Amino acid sequence: MAARCDPGELQQLLPNAGPAEGESMEAILADFNGVVLPSVSHWNHPHFHAWFSVSSSGPGILGELLTAALNVNAMLWKSCPAATELEQIAAAWVLRWLALPASWFGMILDSASTAVFQAMVAARQRAEPQSRAIGPSGKLTAYISEHTHSSVEKAAIAAGIGQSNVRRIGVDPCFRMDPQRLAQTIRDDLATECRPFFAARDGRDHFQRCR
Repeated sequence: MAARCDPGELQQLLPNAGPAEGESMEAILADFNGVVLPSVSHWNHPHFHAWFSVSSSGPGILGELLTAALNVNAMLWKSCPAATELEQIAAAWVLRWLALPASWFGMILDSASTAVFQAMVAARQRAEPQSRAIGPSGKLTAYISEHTHSSVEKAAIAAGIGQSNVRRIGVDPCFRMDPQRLAQTIRDDLATECRPFFAARDGRDHFQRCR
């Protein structure tokens, strides 16, 4: 459920500086219940559908408890073999569930926005391997639908592609990117020596409308 508070209300209820000494757990929990909770938007509430649906579960909460207690760094296999291999096992399960080729490689990321950024950097690396050392050429062009999530454009900014090199393509009545418009835009870019390297659309919310 949505929070019931005004902007800046929580800041007024909490002190401007941290305490010189630690407080009792009773005082901490009292502040949590009486001050913090009223300003929380409860994303996991079954009636909250403002942005994303509930993404937590009982088993997920238990998993968070276990991972928080271990606090491992899953940077590479040597830093934590269990974390690395569990990630690959879970990714392989998803491949099978989606009937995708078993030879595909995947990893678990913290958000869809991070995944989009990783995909764009990988595409940039394939199109311009030298960009890792000297940066992108400024000629790479990306293609998204006019309804694609803003994370793709943000990824283009962070990857050095630039907003001006992101093309928004029109959609059909079912919000699917129009392939003819996409093809024409690519031809136009090639004619000006641009280098198409990335295309994405956001169809997560539109598929159900056209079934």
